[in-house]
Amino acid sequence: MIAKIENVKINPNYKLVQRIFGYLNSLHSITNEEVGDLASEHVSAPRRTDTVGQAVKIMREHGFKQLPVLNGNHNSGSVSERGISRRILETKRPELLLRKRVAAVMDEALPTVSEGLPAEGIIPQLKQAQAALTTKE
Repeated sequence: MIAKIENVKINPNYKLVQRIFGYLNSLHSITNEEVGDLASEHVSAPRRTDTVGQAVKIMREHGFKQLPVLNGNHNSGSVSERGISRRILETKRPELLLRKRVAAVMDEALPTVSEGLPAEGIIPQLKQAQAALTTKE
């Protein structure tokens, strides 16, 4: 119907236009969900001193494609399947990469947002990063 209106094949009445806009607005309606409602409850994270092989094992066991990297309790970086794969392609001896410390291959830290943030508020963060961490209080 919208294509016909755009191509001036029909001239819609007010009621039809109102129904179309009502439907389109419902697609973008604000929900009451918060980021914490959508987040994984527990994320296992490698330490900076762990090996890349250990980080890969954590990703496989828990089904994550990226993980935060911790230095104590501080989010100090991130490691991802994409980043590891890129580094494997760049090296002549990929098996050595798995023995390196995560700190040597990690990327910048994942953004952190409050778990009380409305779900729609995470969208700009996810346009910039592959994932985000939620914090409580």
